[in-house]
Amino acid sequence: MCGPIILKVWSKKAFRAFELSPKEVLSFVQTLYSLLKETMKKPLGEMNQKEMEDTLVIVKSHAKAIKLYSLKDYACFQQIIALLKYFADQMGELEKESFSNVTEFLLVLSFLIELYKIISRTIHLNRSENIKTFIDAGGFPFLISIQNSMINKINMIKENETDNYSSLTVSYQDLKVINLSIKILKEIVIKNPSVWESIDSDSKLQIFLDFQIASKISLLFFEFIKNQFEKSEYQEKTDDSFEDNSANSDNSNPHIISIFDILHSEGNINKSNLYTDKLIDFTNHLFELLVSLSCQVSFCPLLIQSGIVWRCIELLTYFDDPNRYSRKIENPIYRKTVTSIEMICNVLRNVLIFSNEAYILKTNSSLIKSKEVGIKTKKIKSQELLPSLDKLGGFERTVLAKFQTAIFHLIGQSITQVLLMDYYEPVLIPKGEDRDNILRFMKIFATSYSDPLTLWNYETKQELKELIMSQIIMINNSNGK
Repeated sequence: MCGPIILKVWSKKAFRAFELSPKEVLSFVQTLYSLLKETMKKPLGEMNQKEMEDTLVIVKSHAKAIKLYSLKDYACFQQIIALLKYFADQMGELEKESFSNVTEFLLVLSFLIELYKIISRTIHLNRSENIKTFIDAGGFPFLISIQNSMINKINMIKENETDNYSSLTVSYQDLKVINLSIKILKEIVIKNPSVWESIDSDSKLQIFLDFQIASKISLLFFEFIKNQFEKSEYQEKTDDSFEDNSANSDNSNPHIISIFDILHSEGNINKSNLYTDKLIDFTNHLFELLVSLSCQVSFCPLLIQSGIVWRCIELLTYFDDPNRYSRKIENPIYRKTVTSIEMICNVLRNVLIFSNEAYILKTNSSLIKSKEVGIKTKKIKSQELLPSLDKLGGFERTVLAKFQTAIFHLIGQSITQVLLMDYYEPVLIPKGEDRDNILRFMKIFATSYSDPLTLWNYETKQELKELIMSQIIMINNSNGK
């Protein structure tokens, strides 16, 4: 017999599942399917606390079974999507109450984490129809709805206040849900990008704005890393110590309090822990998603309009030359952060490829008629419009061209050209000369550069940081974020 009580033990991470024969695995999985289908015959809104907890145990068991047995033809998407719909509605109601019902909200988060594990693990499997089944069954809109509610929850701005960087409060549980959501959306973008075609323009912009708000998490993490390295370097030079605030911080419930409050109370960047690892994991998943989007020309204007590429530049202002701090290169957290920085540069590179083509097209069609505009490359390129830009309307091309003009003014054409020295097309993973150019760009951005037309140093980088911050705040305020 297999019921909630037995499954509660089996589904625990610490419990080592017994080895089963293929026939036993099939029988066990079919039992799990039957349990969830039978449980879901009763409307969730009519379930009592015990029944909801039992349902959560069954869902958690499904997530573990998928991980153990790689279920390529998962048979309970209808029930999973019904649960998603229910909790999307619940999130909407909790949002109206400013998420004041903490107990109910934590139960919702617990369900969402397990549901997202199921979706993420099933659609990640190769040679599987799971992703198509999930989308065809109507699951995608509920992912977007829940993500929007989660972003509104962590970015709670009081009435009559403008957006600011201290408005974001994200708990560990919040981060787990948003991280899994981003991971799922990344798989969908890569494996089934056509799903985005059915979304109207305003809704797409809203989704991209949510991605941009989510990137605040990475920004605050980068700021924390930078501050901790500076503090550590100062302590080494002066042999001073800073007050330890850990005794004054309430770390008893990490499911509620801000993950950054916990990190600041610990104040030890040399210690890779549960929180720093999850923040790095989230940042990498987010920018893997954004790199995927930046490879498709139709998404690039949205990456600009939503402020995502501006956020990429802002994040780069927190990156310093590793040699500036004595222990940076050996620090595992910093090494992992450099991987994120490379992806951030690749998002910028991919968007600039399309914006450069739009800029050249716009300038060459004007009164200037010059062949020397835009980024010069070592490789011979056609003067014709890239076929990919044919997909865009006049407004989108103008957005791209104006972005190129802005980058030339803010960073300088010489520095921008380093990023695009030898390119043919956007790529998910830059290799060879493309990666070498990204690393060179990172080095210049972190230190200094000068030529007759460009002066780049610490002061100009700080000025850029202030301008970018103002630009993003303006974008968010004008879009109700």
